[in-house]
Amino acid sequence: MKIRTGFVSNSSSSSFCIYGAIVPSDIDRDKLWNLKTLSHESGIADYSDEDLVGLFPWQMGAEETRAQFEKRVEDLIKEELGVELSCNWHTDGGYDG
Repeated sequence: MKIRTGFVSNSSSSSFCIYGAIVPSDIDRDKLWNLKTLSHESGIADYSDEDLVGLFPWQMGAEETRAQFEKRVEDLIKEELGVELSCNWHTDGGYDG
């Protein structure tokens, strides 16, 4: 899990790309802090205070196709959060300066 607490040392901008799902408010928030495999982004600008779970592109296996990667993420979300969520590619970026 990656938690952003400040700026990148040589820049005040940040961005990310993740395949995953926005977590509905009825999901137990403690589950988000106990994720084993999934990455968690919290308070994403485009989604207000909502949480996003999924995997980053660099977490794709060397021999894994995009379809296999997306299926693996969907299966992990179901396994770790106990629900099936609609997944998609999410990107965000911003400048804080």
